[in-house]
Amino acid sequence: MAHPFADLLRDRRIGALWGGLAFSAFGNELGRIAMVWLAIGVVGADAGFLPMAQNAVVLIVSLGAGLVSHRLSPRLTMIGVDMASAVIAVAPVVVALIWGLTFWSLVASAMCLAALSALFQPALYSSVPHIAGTPERMQGVNALFDATTRMSRLLGPFAAGPLSAVV
Repeated sequence: MAHPFADLLRDRRIGALWGGLAFSAFGNELGRIAMVWLAIGVVGADAGFLPMAQNAVVLIVSLGAGLVSHRLSPRLTMIGVDMASAVIAVAPVVVALIWGLTFWSLVASAMCLAALSALFQPALYSSVPHIAGTPERMQGVNALFDATTRMSRLLGPFAAGPLSAVV
């Protein structure tokens, strides 16, 4: 008997969104690890303030993110957030090339990325009824997306170690 996720992934819309989510979530987690490593290199033990700032921003933005995501197209919101995230992820590199790597440029970038992530999640989950097709499939699609996000939180840091030896 096939896993229930296999049936969902055969649906072109669900499979495409899932593929983008898996790729993006994995990259986000690698980026988070890289930011912390860079911060440790710049300020040492005080780098702990970086994840604290990220989590604080997620908490604050999440309080209103649901309202925003329900007023906007989930698809356009997710695409816009990913495009903005790409630009912001490159910003510390540009800053480092011009002025040198600073802890505050890392914190600012990490906070912006965290805020965008807090906007992305409600948009993702508000798209589920549109792509699930039937109410019976909504629970499975939600579970698939949630499992993918959680799996990336495990695989991103796990992959960061071997990748650091190569990069």
